[in-house]
Formats: sequence, C-alpha cells, structure tokens
Amino acid sequence: MPKGNKARKRYAAKLLFQYKAVVNSKASIRRVCEERIILFKAASDRKALSYAKNKGHQAENTYRNLQGDRVAFEFVGVRDIIQLGFECNPDEVWYDIKEMVSPMARRAQLIPSDQRLLTPEYREQRRNHFLRLIAPDFLAGVWNDEATKAKPNKLHPADGKKRRG
Repeated sequence: MPKGNKARKRYAAKLLFQYKAVVNSKASIRRVCEERIILFKAASDRKALSYAKNKGHQAENTYRNLQGDRVAFEFVGVRDIIQLGFECNPDEVWYDIKEMVSPMARRAQLIPSDQRLLTPEYREQRRNHFLRLIAPDFLAGVWNDEATKAKPNKLHPADGKKRRG
C-alpha cells in the first residue's frame, strides 16, 4: 500500500487482464480474461488511479505452456475505481449498485444455496473452471514444476517487449 499522507482514503479498483496465447504465430481474438479487485489507500483520486495502473503493469508476465506456446498475461486497464467511504464497512472491498429484473423472485436462480456454497465439490468446481481457462496443463496432471520455478519474462508496458523480471 502507498505510504505517506495520513489523510489517505480507502479505495478499491477493478483491474482487467487478458491471457493471450500465441499459437503458430497467431493469437485468437477471443481471450480468457481476469477481473481482479485490489484494495489500497491513497491521498487522492488521481494518486489512486496511478497506483492501480502501476499494480496492473507490475502483474504482467509471459511464460511458455507445455506445448511451447508463448502466453502473455497482459494488463488491459482499470475497469473501475471507487473510494470506499462511510457507506462501506471496513471488511468490504467492493460494492456495485445495479438494476435487475425481479431479483427476489429470481433468488433461487441467482443465489446458490448455503449448502452448495459450502460443499468441497462446489469450491473445487469453481477452482477447476478457473484452472481450465488459464492452466489446462495443470488439470491434466502434466504441470512442469521446473517451469513454475523459472523467473517469468515480463512485458514492458511501454513497448510490449519481453524483459527478464
């Protein structure tokens, strides 16, 4: 978290990333994406936006999957940023207000049951869905442990070229 001014306010920012695989020198236009919410403090809205963008660029990296294809994890941008004020409890990191059609009447379709949320199968299903999208080699049981220890190549935000980082 940024250091400095004692009058810092709490912020949450939603960052958008994409996984871009290059296969036979071509990248598909349809990409697996990740939205990540980060929580931090900043002295102003402008400093908060700058901090969020910096965190996004720091997260970028590239690696080779088991097929030898280059996969880039790229920061696309800040989708949203919000100052978490008095209306937001200390343990909340994000809120969104939107219109929905009859949410209470559609509750059974919108909200999983407590029992479902707490089952190991449900958590495993959510985890496997995520891994299927970003790391199918891991699910196939052929994950290369040596590859995970290697320092990833990073993409420099200014020119998109790989840098060791």
